[in-house]
Formats: sequence, structure tokens, C-alpha cells
Amino acid sequence: GYIIGSMMFVHMLLFFLKENGVSNLEIFVYYMFMYVGSMLLLVFNKFYIKSFIAIGLLSNAIALALLFYKFSIGMYWVAGAIFGTSFLFFWVPFNIEFFSYSKMKHNAFISALQYIAGPVIGVILPTISALVYYYYGFGMNLIIALSIYALFAFYTMFTSSIKTKVVKYNIVDLINKFKGLRTLLIIQGFWESTAYVFVPLFTLELITSKLHFGFYLSFVSIFGVVAALFISN
Repeated sequence: GYIIGSMMFVHMLLFFLKENGVSNLEIFVYYMFMYVGSMLLLVFNKFYIKSFIAIGLLSNAIALALLFYKFSIGMYWVAGAIFGTSFLFFWVPFNIEFFSYSKMKHNAFISALQYIAGPVIGVILPTISALVYYYYGFGMNLIIALSIYALFAFYTMFTSSIKTKVVKYNIVDLINKFKGLRTLLIIQGFWESTAYVFVPLFTLELITSKLHFGFYLSFVSIFGVVAALFISN
């Protein structure tokens, strides 16, 4: 639900921004605000699994509602900071819960499946997102994504399949435990920033059609699937 909601707007948001004269520098500032939002990890010392997953989804819905209500550069940056909080509130507890359902010896395989999910979905959704933008306007992209986030947030709060539990952690211990994965994490960070920021921005210098932009991103995602399979292995 999180990935589908994100892909319904994230690439077309860049097209909308460039269409409305937003500079690359202002877009990079947005990503800096996202990074600041993600630093909430340093504030907490425990995860409330069910509540945090729901909050992560709802925070994205709120950010989209702000953009839909009134778009401005300031509101765009505020939304970026809110989106950044979802890295903590959604992805960390989601991964804790996700891997709790698999045996330790299967975690690498399960992680690989999870990692390639985004690129696989990315083969289809950029085109669908572009079609929605072309025929109904970008506001409809925001409404669809917002609705998906809200729907899965309420599902999370009321489902019994996600247990209400608390996981405590120490940020220094976490950093030490991830030392062996540092290279892979750097590769992943480089890949995602390239796939979700630099490639779309560069492409927008060459492509000025919403539909062509969506078709191109879907095509590029095919190579993303191959890269994700390689990295996940």
C-alpha cells in the first residue's frame, strides 16, 4: 500500500513542479527537509509497532492533503519534512513486523523479495500515474495516493494481523550492528537517489510530455528490476 500510494504521485510530482517553474535547487532543498524529518530516529528509543506504521501512513496522507489544499514552495518543503518522518514511523516498524513472520534462515530471501517489490510495481504505475495526470490533472494523483495511504492506515489500526507490541532499541547499538552492511546500504542509497531523483530530473530536461515521461519511467524500471535482483542477492 505504501509503495503503490507513493508511485501514484512521486514521479508526477516532479513533472508538476517543473511545469510550474520550480528550480532544481528548490527540489533538492525538499529532499534535505526529508532527511531532517527522518532524523526523528534519534529522538525515540522504542518503536510502537502498530501505532507507528499507522502514523507513517497517515503522515504521508497529511502531507499530500497540504499539497492539495494549497501548493507553494514553503508548503512543499513542509510536506518534505513530513514525508521524512514516515521513514521512521513506517519503514522501521514495518520491517521489524515483516521479518518477525519469517524464520531467521529465510530472512535474506524474504528481504530480496521485499527489495524487488518497488521496481516491479514501478514498471506499471508510472504509466498509470501519467495517464491520471494527463486526463484528470495532478490533483487526482494526490487524491488517489492520499486515499490509499488513509485506507491502509485504518486497516493497520483495526487489523488483528499486526500485533500491538513495543520494541526498544539503542541507536549506538543499531549503528554498530549495521557496520557489516554499510557498503550495501551506500549502494542502495545511491541507487534510490539515482532512480527517484536524478534520473527523473534529467529526463525532464528532455521530455516535456506527461505521457512520454510516464512511459519512459516504466521502461527504465525494467532495468531497475534487474539491478534490484542483483543487489538483493
